[in-house]
Amino acid sequence: MAVYELKNRLVVGIASSALFDLAEAHAVFRDQGEEAYRAYQEVHLDDTLDKGVAFPFIRRLLSL
Repeated sequence: MAVYELKNRLVVGIASSALFDLAEAHAVFRDQGEEAYRAYQEVHLDDTLDKGVAFPFIRRLLSL
């Protein structure tokens, strides 16, 4: 098993809900429950997610 050394590295963690706009999916989960949320996810499986509030920041960070 390979070990990736993090010493002297910047590690940034970010939630997917900040990177992508998941408001619609979250509303389905909140208002209709888990089963409806799963069905929503199946229907929208191939949809491209819109950018979330942190997307521009992460893009700029990765370009450094």
